[in-house]
Amino acid sequence: MNWYTFIKISQNWQAFAETLGVSSEEMSALEFLDDDKTRSIVLNEKRKNNARSIMDILSEIGIRKEVEYTPEETQIADMYTKNLKKWVLSNIRGRHDSQNKEILSRPAVATVLGKWSDAMGPDVQKMSVEEVVSTAEQWSLDEESGKVTRYKEGDQNVVYGPKWEDEEHDGWTIREVKTDNDLVWEGELMNNCIKSDAQDYRSGVAEGKISIYSLRDPNNKPHVSIQTHPAGSSNIVQIEGKDSGNLKDSYRIMVTEWTFSSFQLDSEMKAIIKDDPESHLLAIHLKDFSPEQVKLFWSLKREFKESSYSTVKVVKEKMKDFSPEQIELFWSLKREFNERLYRTVSAVKHMKYFSSEQLELFWSLKREFNERLYSTVKVVKEKMKDFSPEQIELTKFLKREFNESFYVIADAVKVMKDFSPEQIELFWSLKQEFGEDLWRTVGAVEKMKDFSSGHVELVRSLKKKYKETLVTTVRVVEEVKDFSPERAELEISLRQRFGGDPYEASYIAAKMKDFSPEQLELFWSLKQESNESFYDTALAVEKMKDFSPEQVELLWSLIQEFNEDLWRTVGAVEKMKDFSSEQVELFWSLKREFKESSYDISRAVRVMKDFSPEQVELFWSLKREFKESSHDISRAVRAIKHFSPEHLELLRSLRREFREGFYVPVRTVEEMKDFSPEQLELFWSLKQEFGTELVPTINVVTKIINNKITLEEARERLST
Repeated sequence: MNWYTFIKISQNWQAFAETLGVSSEEMSALEFLDDDKTRSIVLNEKRKNNARSIMDILSEIGIRKEVEYTPEETQIADMYTKNLKKWVLSNIRGRHDSQNKEILSRPAVATVLGKWSDAMGPDVQKMSVEEVVSTAEQWSLDEESGKVTRYKEGDQNVVYGPKWEDEEHDGWTIREVKTDNDLVWEGELMNNCIKSDAQDYRSGVAEGKISIYSLRDPNNKPHVSIQTHPAGSSNIVQIEGKDSGNLKDSYRIMVTEWTFSSFQLDSEMKAIIKDDPESHLLAIHLKDFSPEQVKLFWSLKREFKESSYSTVKVVKEKMKDFSPEQIELFWSLKREFNERLYRTVSAVKHMKYFSSEQLELFWSLKREFNERLYSTVKVVKEKMKDFSPEQIELTKFLKREFNESFYVIADAVKVMKDFSPEQIELFWSLKQEFGEDLWRTVGAVEKMKDFSSGHVELVRSLKKKYKETLVTTVRVVEEVKDFSPERAELEISLRQRFGGDPYEASYIAAKMKDFSPEQLELFWSLKQESNESFYDTALAVEKMKDFSPEQVELLWSLIQEFNEDLWRTVGAVEKMKDFSSEQVELFWSLKREFKESSYDISRAVRVMKDFSPEQVELFWSLKREFKESSHDISRAVRAIKHFSPEHLELLRSLRREFREGFYVPVRTVEEMKDFSPEQLELFWSLKQEFGTELVPTINVVTKIINNKITLEEARERLST
């Protein structure tokens, strides 16, 4: 009996829940559910994984229940500190311990839980009432006996605070954590690895390798742990919030103020840095800068206000070896074009070995066309370095005329270097006529260098007619220029008319080269009507070459009325070529009533060729009752022509009951036709009891009849 049946029959879900070990708090949560089905789903999840709590399951499946608390319950919750009140309310109706005594309503318990929560800041949301109370009471006992660890530091380890630039932070401090006891307590309250024996934080402090600092609130609770290396330095290597999380903005601002306390900053820079999400890490980078680098950093930061990280990276890595001339060039580019720092610096770096002519060309291109710095520099450096004055002028002219990227224009100008006057003229003509991009137009003209005037005109004609790209059109003409006019026209039509793959089109065109005009006309008509692939349409036309006008007419009727697969429809018409008028009429009757594929129906009609009127009547009866394929039913009728009325009724019964198609039931009836009434009853009994398929059931019954196994052995086999 499954879990749902058990609950439904017993009508006592509480008893079932107790067998799963559901606690009193969880039972209360289940009582609030007024949907039996949802409660059953929750209990089933608990049954499948008993380690999961009911609360977790309820949370996972998204069930929420608004609870109205009594004045008594609200009064109990008010006894607790703010950080515990929500937890108390969520557990208020599961507040009885195993002796059914109220525990959350005891003032002494509220006092202990409050002290424990304030000192330890635990996450109680997933803890039961018993777990919370037990843990808090143990902590209280340990505190009284002196076993609880607490900070034993004094005020002498305060390195910054309690006075801050923002009075809102007054009372907060940054303290150096020096002793093993205090490191353990820091790690305990921050829930990080500092407390771990397996990590090297505590040993690192003891050996003078690292320093640990802590941002504390006015109550001396830690909120940020900071590690520096080497010890006593301002080189922050790790900085984390509680649970190793990110810093809140207010914490970041205080850490930033501390790290910059050795720098003289004016109010403008303080305002800029305050809003920078990386501000608390800035001092790490600046401490190793030379005075010139620090001055450059502040100049860049103040003037351009880009992110501190980008500015530091640029000064530290990209500009450290810049000559005075490069720095001067950088300022000129940055102020004139105001592109990102990183891009400007990269541009300057690539311009290091520019000749005076290249510099002049760069400024000329950049000021006239204002493309991105780096792109302009790369074009001058890599693409145009060997350009003649004429090529430079052509590049500028093309840029003004068509406003494409310098990369494309420079590459086009390189290719056009060896163009003949005729090619140049053709380029301008095609560019103005069709408006394609420079590179494609140049590429097309280059491919056409050996074209005759007739082929050039064919390119123009095809381009206007089919709207393909110039390069594609040129490639098509290039591939068909040696074909006969008829073959060329056929392949071009195949490629363009239906958007086919050019290689497939070429293959199909070769296959169709011997088609008669009538076959070509039929091909295009079928392709347009059925939208089949080139290949399938060509094969269909090839197969239809011996079709009579009546067969072609039948094919069109099927395609237009039923929109079937072309290849299978051709196959169906081919199978029907010897059909009598009665068979054709039967075909249409089946087709219109049952909408099956023409191919399957034609196969069924062929099977039914020699059926008697009684068999035809039986076919229609079975087809309408069971809706199986016409071909399968026709084969079944052919197989059962010697069945008695009793056997036919048995066949119908098996088919209705077990829905296993006709093939298996027909075989089953063949084997059962000599069964006695008692043996038939045994078969039905075993089939319904164990729900096995027909063939295994009939095999077992046959073995019982032949005394090869007992009934008990048969039951055991069927059950497994």
